[in-house]
Amino acid sequence: MAQGIPQSMQTTEDSWTVQARSDGRWRAVSGMYRERGEALERLEWYRVHAPRSVSYRLARVTTTVTTTVETV
Repeated sequence: MAQGIPQSMQTTEDSWTVQARSDGRWRAVSGMYRERGEALERLEWYRVHAPRSVSYRLARVTTTVTTTVETV
């Protein structure tokens, strides 16, 4: 890497959460899970144990981090 020329890297990470809908608005009702399978297990739990009048869905949150390094 030449001195003074910034180099950038991007990394992307997905997290999963369960959202519930009541009164027309979606809200997160679980924590964030790194593994989709864990979030699916939680979603199934809500569908079995929570009120049937509430809708549930799985939401993916994608985070992109840009790291810029400059040699000085």
